Amino acid sequence: IYEVDLHAPAGPAQPAAPDSSHLTEALSGAWTLDGAGPNPGTLAGKAEYEDSPLGKSIAFDAEPDSLTIPRADSMNVGAGDFTASLWVQPSLLREGGLISLAPATKDAGTESTQYSPFSHGWYLEIDNRGGVRLQTAGEDTRTAGSLATAGPNALRANTWQHVAIVVHRGGLNSTK
Repeated sequence: IYEVDLHAPAGPAQPAAPDSSHLTEALSGAWTLDGAGPNPGTLAGKAEYEDSPLGKSIAFDAEPDSLTIPRADSMNVGAGDFTASLWVQPSLLREGGLISLAPATKDAGTESTQYSPFSHGWYLEIDNRGGVRLQTAGEDTRTAGSLATAGPNALRANTWQHVAIVVHRGGLNSTK
């Protein structure tokens, strides 16, 4: 958590009305992952849409489950700062990708699709202790940087959690 500010109301406490009017400000792309919309993507393996407390979600139960969304201009983060965020509920803590913007490669002799840390782009993954790591690679496919949570237990099993990676290029990078 970067900052928390609490302000006591002057009068009787009244809960604030939900306000989502600013959620799309400076938003370059959003995917509801409900199978609808202009760029819904393609499910593979045993991945399937299901209901969640947050609306529709996608359940991945094993490899090679995936959702592939065709590349669009809204995915290009350019040379400036960017944020990637998602809601996750891992059923168990194990190493695996959460989200990536990198070319997929097939493992020889298998149906498994992997995202290489040595592909141009970036990927966000969870480790088997609940840690989170962001890896980037430049056009020459050389590692351009990596950022990880300081310790384990950033994520918990069987709990919905919001993960946001904020990248400030040329400055301090942080995970929240």
